[in-house]
Amino acid sequence: MSLDGSYDFSTSAVIPATASTYRYPHPDKFDGKLDGFSALTWLTNVRRFMRVSNVAEASHTVVAISFLGINPARWFNGCGLKDTCAFDLFEDRFKLRFIPKDFANQIRARLNSLYMSSTVEEYVAEARDLLTVLLEQAADDSARREIESFAYISFIHGCPNALNELLRALQVTSSLDIYGLFQAAEQYDQVYHFKPDSKSKPLSAPSLTQSSVVAAQLRRAEPMAMDLDNIILRELNALRNEIRGKAVPEDDPYLVSGNAPSN
Repeated sequence: MSLDGSYDFSTSAVIPATASTYRYPHPDKFDGKLDGFSALTWLTNVRRFMRVSNVAEASHTVVAISFLGINPARWFNGCGLKDTCAFDLFEDRFKLRFIPKDFANQIRARLNSLYMSSTVEEYVAEARDLLTVLLEQAADDSARREIESFAYISFIHGCPNALNELLRALQVTSSLDIYGLFQAAEQYDQVYHFKPDSKSKPLSAPSLTQSSVVAAQLRRAEPMAMDLDNIILRELNALRNEIRGKAVPEDDPYLVSGNAPSN
């Protein structure tokens, strides 16, 4: 704390990390670019820093201000807010200034046209990033479900044909949310190591009807549904046995465990 009683975390000494002295890394200074990704990433890092550092709620705004670069700091000084204002108010004004008005539409279009062009790992990571940005803009739970259902359909649509078919088959036997879908894709990839298809994903957007149907399915998902790992393992074992030409009964105790004996 400085002589005037304000916090200045940006210039405080960094103590070497040990079990008892570890401090969460300080957020980088925000450079003031009109870029939605940079602005939202900075806000997220500032929130995490304040939470882990146990900064008092009354000091959230003044701490955030200490991580503004020169030009953003000049903006704040002239925006009419006091450094004692609620952080939610600061955050809303910050987003209006540094996030483009059409940013959400740009991200939605990017998610819609996204397809796997390298690896499943990178495809899932980018889809997660875009979904996170869109959910930041969700006004309520209904909007959140609609965004998740849109991402659900778009993600499957952008998968290679082989993975697309596996995920669609999994939909029939389980109730997965979008995060379960991401996990399923990664687990299937551990076995099959999917490659991109030769042609890119069509630019047609998922229809409102499709999104509404998936949203309804997500709302009806049973909280006590079968464990995702067992569902995927059962499907993988069935596919392996189909490839081998074997017919293993559905109630075979080895089917779920993955320990089916070999001939």
